Amino acid sequence: MKNYFKMTHSTLLWIYHLSTILISTAITVGVGAGLNAATYQDEVPVEKPKNNPNPNDKNGKGKNAIGNPVDRGDMKAKGHGGAAKKKTVIRVPTIPPQNLKANPNLFFDPLLAASANLPRTPFHFRIRARSSEMRGGASFSYYPSKLGTKSSPVVMIHERNQSPVDFETPIKDLSEWGLAQSMQKSGYAVLVVDLRGSDFEFRQPVGLIEREPTSALSDLQIAYLFLLDRHNRGELNLANLGILALGDGCNLAVAWASARGAAVSSADRGSDIASMALISPRPDLFGSRIQIALASLAGRIPLFLAAGERDAPSAQVIRDTRNLTARIPQSKAEIFPTSLQAYKLMRLWPKVASTTTKFFDSTTKFRGVDWEPRYNLSPLDYQNVEVAPNLPPKVGASLPAAK
Repeated sequence: MKNYFKMTHSTLLWIYHLSTILISTAITVGVGAGLNAATYQDEVPVEKPKNNPNPNDKNGKGKNAIGNPVDRGDMKAKGHGGAAKKKTVIRVPTIPPQNLKANPNLFFDPLLAASANLPRTPFHFRIRARSSEMRGGASFSYYPSKLGTKSSPVVMIHERNQSPVDFETPIKDLSEWGLAQSMQKSGYAVLVVDLRGSDFEFRQPVGLIEREPTSALSDLQIAYLFLLDRHNRGELNLANLGILALGDGCNLAVAWASARGAAVSSADRGSDIASMALISPRPDLFGSRIQIALASLAGRIPLFLAAGERDAPSAQVIRDTRNLTARIPQSKAEIFPTSLQAYKLMRLWPKVASTTTKFFDSTTKFRGVDWEPRYNLSPLDYQNVEVAPNLPPKVGASLPAAK
């Protein structure tokens, strides 16, 4: 009898220890599943289509609508063998609230959605967006590059009483292409800001965030935040940012570039502006003289200044700032023997447009700064996205050069 009770007692102890181990294991697995659920909301087996497994790969060639490589899903990985899997598991991330605030469009790209059914021809986007930290919104046209993180962005700013069409008009110097399209063909990611709804005001009482809805400076900062979003999506390298401005748009560009917080993605970084080209800058705008702002930029970034000789105000700006542009070897100043100004000077006078593009080639395109992700503290709300094809150049569409 004693042996029976001893055996029963040992059996009970063994069962007790075994149940303790099982309960501990269940708790551990439960906690792990809970942690995993905090990162991945659902795991759903999905049968992928045989012909085109990735919805971003619209043409079945392993590239998205812009032309950058995308994940082909069940294709064989490059350099690896093995049969393609028929099923995959889609893990849907659950975004923490703080990350949603930092970048609400993290998993949805409205530009890709808008261009989903386009044929593989050059095109551009017309976009209306606003920032959560600024009143009002901004409009711009975006010409994406196919070079991805190796492409340099260029922001183009038109003069007052003009429009972004100035950068789409054929130029004989560029083989009848518009300036925006020509630079896109050369590998740049081009952003043309539409300031027609702005009052061209640029007074800055406290900071760039505290502006009126129609402030042109606010429009430029929103355009920068758009490029920051595209940078994080791997479409360009924001560290190689170029600025091209015409007429009194030059004064806006210089005022913005020299302002606190302009073209700065975070407090631990400097400005992303790598170079600026100013065609026919005006001496002052709304009482603010351009030389003061230029003095703060001339020693930091290369500048290209150009004006017509008989455009007296702009030519005088060039003469007065020659000592500033001499601070950096890549900077240059040109005065052409003409009375043409701004848009007309760029379009009609020989070699002005091509000289401008060559300036960006030497100062931004081959700058050699590596791409790295940024934290976007000011996400954008895309209010409207339209897609327009690039019109092919027409022979003789540009006007003859003026004297």
